Amino acid sequence: MRARALFIAALAGLFCGLAVRLLVRLPEGSGNSVSKAAVPDRGTPKAHPPAAASSGTWESRLAFYLMSGTPPDAPAGKGPRAEAATLRRMALRPVSGDSIREGIEEINAAGPARYASILAAVFGRWARENPEAALAAASQLRDPGAKMALVWKVFESASSASYPDILAKAMAQPQGIARSAAFAAITESVPVERIREVLQQSIAGIPPHHLAFDSFQERLLRKAAQADRTAPLRLALEIEEPSWRAGLLRAALFMTDSSDKTEWTATFSKLAQDPRNAEGLLYHMARTLEYNANEAISLLDHWPPPNRQKLLSEAFSNAFMKLPEGSFRPPVSQENLATLIRYAEDQGGPGYFRNILTEAALLRGAQGLDETAQWLATRGDSTGIDDLTRRATQSEPFTTARWLATLSSSPDRDRAVAVFAETHAATDPESATTWAESIADPGKREATLTAARKIAPK
Repeated sequence: MRARALFIAALAGLFCGLAVRLLVRLPEGSGNSVSKAAVPDRGTPKAHPPAAASSGTWESRLAFYLMSGTPPDAPAGKGPRAEAATLRRMALRPVSGDSIREGIEEINAAGPARYASILAAVFGRWARENPEAALAAASQLRDPGAKMALVWKVFESASSASYPDILAKAMAQPQGIARSAAFAAITESVPVERIREVLQQSIAGIPPHHLAFDSFQERLLRKAAQADRTAPLRLALEIEEPSWRAGLLRAALFMTDSSDKTEWTATFSKLAQDPRNAEGLLYHMARTLEYNANEAISLLDHWPPPNRQKLLSEAFSNAFMKLPEGSFRPPVSQENLATLIRYAEDQGGPGYFRNILTEAALLRGAQGLDETAQWLATRGDSTGIDDLTRRATQSEPFTTARWLATLSSSPDRDRAVAVFAETHAATDPESATTWAESIADPGKREATLTAARKIAPK
């Protein structure tokens, strides 16, 4: 009996010794009640130590498993001790392509939730010690969240280590969560002092410049602005390629502090005098005209006159837009619209305004013509609709014809078709006659056919 008691006591002492050996290495704040001063730290294996910042989580998990018993009904090779061996291999064994693949097979088999407490530490170690193998193996992870986490860790580590061809490698990721995770990790992890370098790399075509305003480059500029609010504008103005310069300038202007009106006016005046900035300024100014016309008009004295009509056309192009159901865009207020119209007519009279209105409508094709004509109809401006149709026919007859083809039979359609046919008769009398014959009102139809024959070349 005494021998049996001694055996049990010895066995208990052995387990306690193992537990203490692990627990003494936990960092402060981990819940360990044994201080490092009380028990010397014997350290982890020196060949491949885990990152100090994340070691506590997986060591705590290992200690928990080693102190737990195996349930009587656990299958062979399962249970806490078996899992502890898996965790030890994933956390401590040398990182190679084979060990990463083995780890991924274990994660796929057990599910990432089983190893949630150490997964970040393991992925971080793989990413630091063998990023190429980790990235190549990430696609084998079945769980989308785990896949995203591993890709993120690779590019998070690479961003702070000047990883070569980092953007090309990010772009090479499968489209979807992997690619999004790669670019998001770069923007969040790249040091501020390297933003200019990464931005310059990205405008070489990776990713394409339509992302300049709403994605990767914008996030880089926003991060730069956190450290220095003037940085986005400076970075944008360093770019010479027109499309990139316009996109980056457009994004940078939304991050520029315009609360000091004197300073902002001086900045805008300087930017507006450089023709390379026209496209980048255009969007910003057009949106300001839509939502705060008085403020924008105060800046137009600094805008070169040849660009003013294009700027106003851009502003008017959204003024009458009907969005699809479920979409949202703040509407242009009637007060702002009236201010824009007054300014346009002050610049060159009603004819100048009609030119701008037609140009703005044609920017959005047949739909733009239709919505602008409807707006003119609400004002009872039948002369305006005639003028819109005539000017559109002269500059874009095909677009105008597409618009007319969508109209249902009505007096307004008859008027518009008559204008189109008479305007078109000099260049294409056969087509003009066909259109005139589609007019529903007999008197209007005959009058239009007569006028078209007189205009047609002899």
